[in-house]
Amino acid sequence: MNMIVSKFGGSSLCDATHIKKVAQILKSDSSRVVAVVSAPGKRNKEDTKITDALYRCEKLVATGVSCKDEFEVIRERYLTIAKDLGVKGNIASALDEVYDNISKGAGKDYAASRGEYLNAVIISQYLGWNLIDASDVVLIEQDGTVNEQTYVDLKKAINPKEHYIFPGFYGRDTNGKVKTFSRGGSDISGAIVARSLGECLYENWTDVSGISKADPRIISDAKVIDKLTYNEVRELASVGFNVFHEEAIAPVREAGIPIQVKNTNKPEDKGTSIVASRDPLVVPIVGLTAKKGYFKIAIHKLFILKKPQVKVEIEAKLIEAGFSLEFILRGIDDLTYYAQGEDVAEETITQLINNLTQTHLLEEMEITSGFAIAAVTGVGLGHEKKKISLVASSLLEKGLDVEFVQLGASPITALFGIKEEQTNSVIHTLYDLLFR
Repeated sequence: MNMIVSKFGGSSLCDATHIKKVAQILKSDSSRVVAVVSAPGKRNKEDTKITDALYRCEKLVATGVSCKDEFEVIRERYLTIAKDLGVKGNIASALDEVYDNISKGAGKDYAASRGEYLNAVIISQYLGWNLIDASDVVLIEQDGTVNEQTYVDLKKAINPKEHYIFPGFYGRDTNGKVKTFSRGGSDISGAIVARSLGECLYENWTDVSGISKADPRIISDAKVIDKLTYNEVRELASVGFNVFHEEAIAPVREAGIPIQVKNTNKPEDKGTSIVASRDPLVVPIVGLTAKKGYFKIAIHKLFILKKPQVKVEIEAKLIEAGFSLEFILRGIDDLTYYAQGEDVAEETITQLINNLTQTHLLEEMEITSGFAIAAVTGVGLGHEKKKISLVASSLLEKGLDVEFVQLGASPITALFGIKEEQTNSVIHTLYDLLFR
């Protein structure tokens, strides 16, 4: 394992000062063969991410309005970065080309991808490294999955004795047009490059010294996790853990490639290792998280579980209305869904209840917002049954509501339905119980 793929997030590449830190990290170890880069992120709380500005440009053009003024802010940002780094290449002409293409209606994916592409152009020139355009080698299927040919093409494109800059977040579709992954997709790009190289280490550099046991914005002294598994990351990410993109685990998991999450501003910190397996007895539970924004969809009808077609039709209508059905609880006469659906209008909900109630002769149907799901995860969860059994009672003792407790659906995760406004209090209570 003598090759390293290093992915850097937008906060690590927001300006020339940060890019210089990244350059020092890359040059400190010649094994760092490929650097996967994001678009410049926010320099401060009031700043704008380049990708967000590019989305706005595309939206203006789509409504028939010029994006000239909006794009000038983007242009100035990149020209400043290039000037501060002493890069004198073709940045201005690259910016002109991007502006022209967006103005001519190149589309949302093209516009969004240019943040990474332009940053890669500048950084490759600054370091004197080879630039690989992701659209030349990454083939993304219509459903968002990566075509297997991608790994073959990438392996051919990379000489282990040279160094490369690779823009994350995008590739091309089967028609040859630029196509992006979902937001946070640079993590996916890094994992794709790592898998194409085979036996290597995938470093994911960000602005924190590893993955914490709980959101440090809620638990200020949350401890950093030393080691966790691919499955633990995926489970936590599915319930709001936003340090690592859950879809980025799949490529490296298949190849057994370890991930090291590191801090660009404190490269000496060990960070967090993400691996295939670990001893469940050393640290049984690794972390906890919570995800807000859930609707509770409660349905009551006599013997509903004996009418599977009714269940299928109800779920189809809920999905068609815009709900994402993430969790389901079943009783002999009851179905309860916890679903995301921030874009579902109140009028749509009212119509949905009326239509489903009449069509399927439902005795009761209620859709209410304001819920969250908390998750406790660890491969040793089964060895901590006593602690887990105390969670619900500990929450209730603090005056916190518990809508449901789900154990067994996943062998490594326990789920708790809670009220959205009580999320932070729940996180504090769980952290005190499990980790202090």
